[in-house]
Amino acid sequence: MTTQDLRLEAAITEMAGLIARFTAAAEGVNETAVQGLTLYRVTAPSGMHHGVQNPCICVIAQGAKRVLLGEEVYRYDRARYLAASMNLPISGQIVEASAEKPYLSMKLDVAPQEIAALILEAKLPEPAESAPARGMFMSRVDTSLIEAFVRLHSCASCACSTPPRTFRRWPRRRGARSSIAC
Repeated sequence: MTTQDLRLEAAITEMAGLIARFTAAAEGVNETAVQGLTLYRVTAPSGMHHGVQNPCICVIAQGAKRVLLGEEVYRYDRARYLAASMNLPISGQIVEASAEKPYLSMKLDVAPQEIAALILEAKLPEPAESAPARGMFMSRVDTSLIEAFVRLHSCASCACSTPPRTFRRWPRRRGARSSIAC
C-alpha cells in the first residue's frame, strides 16, 4: 500500500467512526446542524425505494448501495462516490449492511445555483458535440474528498452555542486543493 492509500484508508475509517457515533441512537436518516448535510445508518439490506434525487454528493464509509436511473445501475461503496447535478427520478437500495457493520454514509445537498457558480468560476470550455449526458455520475473517492466531509461533519458536531448552518469554500492557495469549511 502506498502512503496515499494509507491516508485514504485512515480518512475513511475516521469518517465511519464519526458517522457511527453521531447516528448511534437513531437508525435511518439523521439531519445535522449543517444545512444540507445528512448522515445515514442502516443495519440491514433494504428493499427498493423510489423517489427523486436532488443535486448532491454521496459518500459511503461502510456498506454499499445500488441506485437505478432509468436502465443504468450505479453501485457504489467506500471506494466510489455518487454525485447528482439535478433532480432525477431514481430507485435505490442498500445492498450491504448488518447490525455488526451498518451502512454508514453522508450526503451533502448542493444548490443548483452553487453548481452554476462553480462552472462559471472554472471557465470550462464549451462542450464538444456529443450525446446528452446523464445528470448523475460515480467516481473513485480520494483523500481530499473524504477529509473535506470529515471537516464538514466536525462543523456539524462542534460544541458551538450556534451551530453553523452553511459552508463556504476557502480560497485556493498555490498548490493547495480546494476545501470545505464552516
